[in-house]
Amino acid sequence: MPTVDSISSTSGSGAGPFMWFHTCGGTDRLLLLFVTHYHTGNTIASATYNGVSMTAVPNGSAVNGSGYLCFITTFYLIAPPAGAYTVSVTPSGGLYDFGASAISLSDVHQTVALGTAVNATGLSTTPTVTASSAADELVVDGLVIMLRDAHDRYALDTAEAWRDVGIV
Repeated sequence: MPTVDSISSTSGSGAGPFMWFHTCGGTDRLLLLFVTHYHTGNTIASATYNGVSMTAVPNGSAVNGSGYLCFITTFYLIAPPAGAYTVSVTPSGGLYDFGASAISLSDVHQTVALGTAVNATGLSTTPTVTASSAADELVVDGLVIMLRDAHDRYALDTAEAWRDVGIV
């Protein structure tokens, strides 16, 4: 059964690249990367771990087009090297309210590491999405949380999504 090995994150604004260290351990590894940003007309051009390109998850992106335009894009890398290396995310231009979280897993099937991604969008205080799974499979969810302060300023928060990682 897959197990969570390590979680790391970073945030910021600007042209990037955005870089931080993430440590992968265990055997039969998988690295997932969730990247969020507020709409600026720019996208995520590339993501790497230790200089190795990560692949965008098919159907692993979503944009909330209901007025606030928050983006999330998911990347993966099968069999990343063990150890502490740099995660680098390069946008196509400047980003406002960038946030990213990396999660490494061990004991992951190296040929069929991912199932079918699902996504949902909307504005809700109780967001949900339905994902199918089977015994000994892990469901990992990325969530964009937009926080509004008393001065009508907005910020994205991905850290809340990582507080409860569970095995299904």
